[in-house]
Amino acid sequence: MLSGVLNAICLGWISENQQFLKDVTTSVLEGRGVGFLKQGRVKKLMEDENYRNFVVSRLNTALEKKLTDENQHIEDVVRVSLGQPPCMGCGAVM
Repeated sequence: MLSGVLNAICLGWISENQQFLKDVTTSVLEGRGVGFLKQGRVKKLMEDENYRNFVVSRLNTALEKKLTDENQHIEDVVRVSLGQPPCMGCGAVM
């Protein structure tokens, strides 16, 4: 009985986390990126390989497209960084 309740609770968290990551990946694909307040939760979830695979499978939508002779280029990809902003003058004195 208790294990059934725990499984239901765990499944609730899993589906909630997957829905959260689904919303985040949709936001990224639409060009809005990851919100500042969501970055911590995304980083924590990315520690789990299952969630990393989930996100990668959602973001790799272009893998299904085959290049033909008419379009021998790949569309630009927006790079999203969850870390610190890039250095704005790496030779600057600190």
